[in-house]
Amino acid sequence: MIRAGAKVLMLFILVANATAAGFPPPPTDEDRGYFPPPPTDEDRGYFPPPPPPQVRDEPPDFKVVAVHLDQTMAPKNISQTFQECIGNATCKAAVDAVAMYFGVDSKTVTTVAAKIAPPRQEGEESYFSYALPDGYSYCRSKISTVSITPADGRRASVFAGSARGNAIDVYTWTPKQGFGGGRSWVEADFSIIGVRNGLASKYRANGKCNKSDTHPLFNCRGAGTESNDGERPPCGSWSD
Repeated sequence: MIRAGAKVLMLFILVANATAAGFPPPPTDEDRGYFPPPPTDEDRGYFPPPPPPQVRDEPPDFKVVAVHLDQTMAPKNISQTFQECIGNATCKAAVDAVAMYFGVDSKTVTTVAAKIAPPRQEGEESYFSYALPDGYSYCRSKISTVSITPADGRRASVFAGSARGNAIDVYTWTPKQGFGGGRSWVEADFSIIGVRNGLASKYRANGKCNKSDTHPLFNCRGAGTESNDGERPPCGSWSD
């Protein structure tokens, strides 16, 4: 035991003498080429805030449908209706007007194609339906008669329409004229504004949107005073 203790003491004395004699200290991490990574935010006690919640793209508040009706009664019973809203300058103007009226950004208004049910024709009578996209209900509309023939007399063409839920229903009576009497027709333009279902009550409460319950929009005959049968006014333009 004494001999072992003497050896440890001698080794300690040798190390102490070596250090005192100018021998370098043992190499550090930097001497070995090792550099510790910089401290992280957590090391500094900083924790970044969580990312903002992901915002879901909301559908537009309003959708505008523009439809052109060209209903003709000829010997071959031709009935035509088509939509021309997409990419149309008139529709763009309608979008801007809607945005201004409702006091919203025009980005919350968009134009869409109407959902047109196949027209139903029964003799001289025709029935059409123009529906808004799913998720939207009727808000307002504007109807303009472009032309109507016959325009005068007791057999002048009849043009009528009503709003219901998310659509406008249209009725026309275009009589077949006698030999050489030419064709009968109704031609008109429709602009239908739909409001998102979740916002409908808000805009109805402030008077910006009309009710979506079934209600008549117009019921007219011909285009002149001579066509007035005492029940229907001459056809023209209406806003609801």
